[in-house]
Amino acid sequence: MFILFGSKQTKKELALGRELLCPRCNNVRRWPVMQYTTWFSVFFIPVIPIKNQYFEMCPICKAGKKLTRQQAQRWHA
Repeated sequence: MFILFGSKQTKKELALGRELLCPRCNNVRRWPVMQYTTWFSVFFIPVIPIKNQYFEMCPICKAGKKLTRQQAQRWHA
């Protein structure tokens, strides 16, 4: 019997966050709050979430700042 398993990462935009100046590209924009979830997958189907990470990301250059779960939920609420 052959079983194929591994991991897969998905991303989801939770909210449009604060207006920030990007230190990398020097643009002032609203940075969306993103959630990245790593899943355990069987036959390429995500089954169990392993890890969640939250970021604020510059919409232009994709530079990011890691957030805690509480900080991300504050923007999502």
